[in-house]
Amino acid sequence: MIMEAEVAKERATLKESSIIDARTLKNSHKRLAEIIQPGMTVLDVGCGTGAITSGIAEIVGPSRRVMGIDNNPDLIEKARQNYKNTPG
Repeated sequence: MIMEAEVAKERATLKESSIIDARTLKNSHKRLAEIIQPGMTVLDVGCGTGAITSGIAEIVGPSRRVMGIDNNPDLIEKARQNYKNTPG
């Protein structure tokens, strides 16, 4: 059972993030892009590298807050590096 869990964890580990880095709010989540409004506060669960989260922040504006969380600390670190100057 422990070995199966380790194999599953290894398979789930993202080794290359270029695919999720290339996503945008408008091309990957068109419906979400339609309903996000300026002034909203948004929690992005499973934000990955923050590519879509940054698009959300652009829409809601600098006076509101967008928070992204992910269970992969490497992706969170990449998001912090890539979007550290993004307001929101």
